[in-house]
Amino acid sequence: MHYSWRIANKGLDPATVPAKTGIDICWLHRNSNGTRDKAASVAAAKRMSGPSGYGISPKLKYPPALNSNHTRGEAIDMDITWTGTLNIATPSGKIVSITTTPRTGAGNVQLWNFAGKHYDVHKLRVGDPPHWSDDGH
Repeated sequence: MHYSWRIANKGLDPATVPAKTGIDICWLHRNSNGTRDKAASVAAAKRMSGPSGYGISPKLKYPPALNSNHTRGEAIDMDITWTGTLNIATPSGKIVSITTTPRTGAGNVQLWNFAGKHYDVHKLRVGDPPHWSDDGH
Protein backbone atom coordinates (compact mmCIF):
# COMPACT_ATOMS: atom_id res chain seq x y z
CA MET A 1 0.00 0.00 0.00
CA HIS A 2 2.78 2.41 0.99
CA TYR A 3 4.80 2.18 -2.22
CA SER A 4 1.83 1.98 -4.59
CA TRP A 5 0.42 5.18 -3.09
CA ARG A 6 3.78 7.01 -3.18
CA ILE A 7 4.47 6.00 -6.80
CA ALA A 8 0.93 6.92 -7.87
CA ASN A 9 0.64 10.20 -5.96
CA LYS A 10 4.03 11.52 -4.91
CA GLY A 11 6.25 10.72 -7.89
CA LEU A 12 8.37 8.09 -6.16
CA ASP A 13 10.69 6.48 -8.72
CA PRO A 14 9.57 2.82 -8.93
CA ALA A 15 13.20 1.79 -9.50
CA THR A 16 14.03 2.92 -5.94
CA VAL A 17 11.54 0.64 -4.16
CA PRO A 18 13.55 -1.91 -2.19
CA ALA A 19 12.84 -5.61 -2.66
CA LYS A 20 11.11 -7.29 0.28
CA THR A 21 11.20 -10.99 0.96
CA GLY A 22 7.79 -12.57 0.48
CA ILE A 23 6.37 -9.67 -1.54
CA ASP A 24 6.64 -10.37 -5.23
CA ILE A 25 5.67 -7.04 -6.80
CA CYS A 26 7.32 -5.67 -9.92
CA TRP A 27 7.26 -1.92 -9.28
CA LEU A 28 9.36 -1.00 -12.32
CA HIS A 29 7.62 -1.92 -15.56
CA ARG A 30 9.52 -2.19 -18.83
CA ASN A 31 8.75 -1.74 -22.52
CA SER A 32 9.02 -4.66 -24.93
CA ASN A 33 12.59 -3.56 -25.72
CA GLY A 34 13.56 -3.75 -22.02
CA THR A 35 13.75 -0.02 -21.31
CA ARG A 36 12.09 1.47 -18.24
CA ASP A 37 8.42 2.39 -18.72
CA LYS A 38 7.70 4.87 -15.95
CA ALA A 39 4.22 5.65 -17.30
CA ALA A 40 3.24 1.97 -17.11
CA SER A 41 4.73 1.74 -13.61
CA VAL A 42 2.73 4.75 -12.41
CA ALA A 43 -0.45 3.50 -14.10
CA ALA A 44 -0.07 0.10 -12.38
CA ALA A 45 0.52 1.78 -9.02
CA LYS A 46 -2.59 3.92 -9.53
CA ARG A 47 -4.64 0.80 -10.27
CA MET A 48 -3.21 -0.92 -7.18
CA SER A 49 -3.84 1.99 -4.82
CA GLY A 50 -7.02 3.31 -6.46
CA PRO A 51 -10.71 2.38 -6.27
CA SER A 52 -10.35 -1.02 -7.96
CA GLY A 53 -7.40 -1.94 -5.70
CA TYR A 54 -6.78 -0.85 -2.11
CA GLY A 55 -9.14 2.13 -2.44
CA ILE A 56 -6.66 4.63 -1.00
CA SER A 57 -7.55 8.30 -1.45
CA PRO A 58 -4.86 10.38 -3.20
CA LYS A 59 -5.70 13.22 -0.75
CA LEU A 60 -5.02 11.44 2.54
CA LYS A 61 -3.88 13.40 5.55
CA TYR A 62 -2.13 10.23 6.74
CA PRO A 63 -0.88 8.19 3.73
CA PRO A 64 -0.08 4.47 4.14
CA ALA A 65 3.04 3.95 6.24
CA LEU A 66 5.60 1.17 6.12
CA ASN A 67 5.71 0.84 9.90
CA SER A 68 2.57 1.68 11.82
CA ASN A 69 0.04 0.29 14.24
CA HIS A 70 -1.71 -1.13 11.17
CA THR A 71 1.33 -3.05 9.94
CA ARG A 72 1.90 -4.40 13.47
CA GLY A 73 -1.73 -5.58 13.68
CA GLU A 74 -2.55 -3.05 16.41
CA ALA A 75 -4.97 -0.83 14.46
CA ILE A 76 -7.89 -1.04 12.09
CA ASP A 77 -9.79 1.37 9.88
CA MET A 78 -13.52 0.78 9.98
CA ASP A 79 -16.69 2.77 9.53
CA ILE A 80 -19.35 2.16 12.16
CA THR A 81 -22.94 3.37 11.81
CA TRP A 82 -26.18 2.38 13.47
CA THR A 83 -29.78 3.47 13.94
CA GLY A 84 -31.57 3.79 17.24
CA THR A 85 -29.73 2.59 20.34
CA LEU A 86 -26.52 0.58 20.03
CA ASN A 87 -26.35 -2.14 22.70
CA ILE A 88 -22.91 -3.61 23.35
CA ALA A 89 -21.82 -6.20 25.90
CA THR A 90 -18.89 -5.52 28.20
CA PRO A 91 -16.37 -8.36 28.64
CA SER A 92 -18.32 -9.42 31.76
CA GLY A 93 -21.55 -9.59 29.77
CA LYS A 94 -23.25 -6.41 31.04
CA ILE A 95 -25.10 -4.59 28.26
CA VAL A 96 -24.24 -0.92 27.78
CA SER A 97 -26.48 1.24 25.60
CA ILE A 98 -24.96 3.90 23.37
CA THR A 99 -27.72 6.50 23.05
CA THR A 100 -25.88 9.65 22.00
CA THR A 101 -25.37 11.10 18.54
CA PRO A 102 -23.91 11.14 16.02
CA ARG A 103 -24.51 7.46 15.35
CA THR A 104 -21.07 6.93 13.84
CA GLY A 105 -17.82 5.54 15.11
CA ALA A 106 -16.10 8.62 13.75
CA GLY A 107 -18.02 11.00 15.98
CA ASN A 108 -19.63 9.29 18.97
CA VAL A 109 -17.69 10.10 22.14
CA GLN A 110 -19.79 7.70 24.24
CA LEU A 111 -18.74 4.83 21.95
CA TRP A 112 -15.09 5.96 22.05
CA ASN A 113 -15.12 5.95 25.86
CA PHE A 114 -16.88 2.57 26.06
CA ALA A 115 -14.50 0.87 23.61
CA GLY A 116 -11.43 2.34 25.30
CA LYS A 117 -12.53 1.40 28.81
CA HIS A 118 -13.81 -2.11 28.11
CA TYR A 119 -11.83 -3.33 25.11
CA ASP A 120 -8.67 -1.16 25.07
CA VAL A 121 -9.54 0.05 21.56
CA HIS A 122 -9.09 3.78 21.14
CA LYS A 123 -10.30 6.23 18.52
CA LEU A 124 -7.93 8.58 16.76
CA ARG A 125 -10.11 11.61 17.32
CA VAL A 126 -8.60 14.10 14.89
CA GLY A 127 -8.24 13.85 11.14
CA ASP A 128 -8.68 10.12 10.42
CA PRO A 129 -12.36 9.18 10.87
CA PRO A 130 -12.16 5.36 10.49
CA HIS A 131 -8.99 4.80 12.57
CA TRP A 132 -9.06 2.78 15.83
CA SER A 133 -6.04 1.31 17.63
CA ASP A 134 -4.64 0.05 20.89
CA ASP A 135 -3.15 3.48 21.68
CA GLY A 136 -5.28 5.94 19.69
CA HIS A 137 -2.52 6.69 17.15
